[in-house]
Amino acid sequence: MNLKMRKTILTILWVSIALSHAAPARDLSGVTMEGTPYAGERLDYMVEWTGLDVGKLTLLDHGMVEEYGGTFHKLVVYGKTTGAVEHLYDSRRQFIGFMTPHHRPFRYEEWEKEDDDWIMEEWLSFLFDIKEVRRIKHEKLRNILAIQPNYFDPVTAGYRLRAHRMKPGDFVEATVTQGKYIYRITTTVEKGEIMQTILGPRETLVIVPKIYWKGKLVRNRDIKVWLTDDEKQIPVKAFADVEYGSFTATLTKYDEKGAEKVHGKG
Repeated sequence: MNLKMRKTILTILWVSIALSHAAPARDLSGVTMEGTPYAGERLDYMVEWTGLDVGKLTLLDHGMVEEYGGTFHKLVVYGKTTGAVEHLYDSRRQFIGFMTPHHRPFRYEEWEKEDDDWIMEEWLSFLFDIKEVRRIKHEKLRNILAIQPNYFDPVTAGYRLRAHRMKPGDFVEATVTQGKYIYRITTTVEKGEIMQTILGPRETLVIVPKIYWKGKLVRNRDIKVWLTDDEKQIPVKAFADVEYGSFTATLTKYDEKGAEKVHGKG
C-alpha cells in the first residue's frame, strides 16, 4: 500500500494543478497562452486518506530560469508523507517540469530524497524534432516512445490546462506520457458550489477528468477538482476515490510570490 499511496498522492497532485477545456472536444495543444501568468506562485495542500492526515503537497512556479543551457519555464511539485503514515513510509519526492518559451515540454524529472540527499531517479527528454521522448532511469536509457507535437508530461499538462480560462460545459483532451505509457486524458467542466476556502468564500468550477490507455478507461476512478471561478482559477480542493480508500487534497496556503523564497530542493 505504501507504493500505491505515493502514486496516488502524485495522481491527486497531477489533477489538482491540472484543469481545463473548451467545447466541443478541443486538444490541449490548441489552447493558446501568453507569458507565465502564475510565475512566483506557491500553493500548499494537506492530503487526507479516509480522514487521516497522510501528506502534504506544494506547487511552485519558478517562472523563467536559466538551466540546461537555455531559458525554460520551471514548475515543481513537492510531496511528502506525514502524520498517520509517516512511521510506515517516510517519503519526499519532487516532480519537475521544464517548458520552452513556446510552452512545449522540454524535460521532466522525478527526484526522491534519501537521507539528506536528493537523488534524480529518472527523467524524460522531449525531442520533438525527431518525434521521440526518451526515458532515462538511474543513468540508463530505459524507453523511447514515438510522440507527436501535442504530447505533454504530467506537470506541464496540468499547467497548460489551468492556464486556459474555463467555463461550465467546456471539454478538453490531452495526451500525456510519463515515459512508459501514453495516456489520453479528457476533462469536463461543471459549475460548482460556493466553497469556504482559506481565500474566503469562493464560487467554484468542478473539473472531472477521465484517463484512458489504448482507448480504454483506466478504472472508473471518481476524481474531481475544485478551482476558483475567476481569472486565477486556483485549485482549492481535489478528491480521488480509489480501490483502497479516498484521498482529499485541500489548499492550506496560497502565496503569489512564495516560490521566490524557495531556492534549490528542500
